Amino acid sequence: MSDASLAQLLPYAPLSVGDDIVQTIDAHNVYAFLGIEARYNDWIARQIKKYDFQEDRDFTVLKNEYRKLQTLSGGTIKTDTIEHHVTFDMAKELCMIANTAKGKEARRYFIAVEKHLRQVEHTPSRVPMLPTTCFPSHWDVEDI
Repeated sequence: MSDASLAQLLPYAPLSVGDDIVQTIDAHNVYAFLGIEARYNDWIARQIKKYDFQEDRDFTVLKNEYRKLQTLSGGTIKTDTIEHHVTFDMAKELCMIANTAKGKEARRYFIAVEKHLRQVEHTPSRVPMLPTTCFPSHWDVEDI
């Protein structure tokens, strides 16, 4: 699978985790990508407890008041939803714990994304320099 299709399956976005704004990914997407068979709520609770992940360090929780869900009979129900948005470090660890080919593929994707983000973050913005001939000769360009 290419990084482009992984980017569609595992999109990331900046969110507040603790006191920092970091790139996060919805744990539902990691869960779906890895093909975990357990119920999502059971899986994420088990991973958080077993591997000592901490809210506001490794993930943040977004609580939605309700979301309309389609039932099998064709009706709709309203339900509260909880989204776990995990840091890249937690996402990589969840993938390592899965110990599958999909987990390895996702880990490589997260590492590549982090590398790209570090390069973008450390790229100085290019401010065009005006040639000194643009200034009147009586200005000291060094003082500008």
